Amino acid sequence: MRTSGSVQFRHARSSSGPKGRVWPISLVRYGILKIFYKIIALLLSVDADLHDAVLSSLKVKSQARILIVGKNVGLLARSIALHCPEALIAVYSPWPRFFITLLLRLLRNHPTNLVVLRACPGRTGDVREAAFDHVVSAFAFDTRTPEEKAHLSKDILCSLVDGGWLHIVDYDAPLQSKEMALLSMLSYLYGSEAVGGHVDGKWIDCLSSAAPP
Repeated sequence: MRTSGSVQFRHARSSSGPKGRVWPISLVRYGILKIFYKIIALLLSVDADLHDAVLSSLKVKSQARILIVGKNVGLLARSIALHCPEALIAVYSPWPRFFITLLLRLLRNHPTNLVVLRACPGRTGDVREAAFDHVVSAFAFDTRTPEEKAHLSKDILCSLVDGGWLHIVDYDAPLQSKEMALLSMLSYLYGSEAVGGHVDGKWIDCLSSAAPP
């Protein structure tokens, strides 16, 4: 059963801090919540159950090409590369390319079948460099505006071969109060326009709209 809800946020008024300085409480709250979200995203990126769920959905053939898109996907990409040693794994992330490459090389058993595509903020041209049999999207849509979701959807679908598989891990139609609370926090941080579709599950329509005729 899907649930939906709405949350109204109000910016708190500033209050006087030490030595008479004015501290914008809303800005402090924003910073704290942003750090909290980053921690949650980091914990999800190393979650073994999430990795197992993705791996179980991948039914890859020898020499398959797999593209992984999203934030904090370095460890997930490594898991997939080790699970599918004969496949080519490519990573596209908003994180700087050198950072992801360095992280992977610092890990033990660095897979040789894993490459990192050049990542530039706000650009997704790299995902069109080759056709992939599978695309894994891990939390790539949750903080993007509808327009950004549409552009990313088009780039992802254009990167798939005919008959390819798209695997998505993202926030969608919360069933528990803690899930709703998380989406409410994301709405405060990134705006209801970006997160609203994840509350009612309609954000997935961007993929249908971007699908080639």
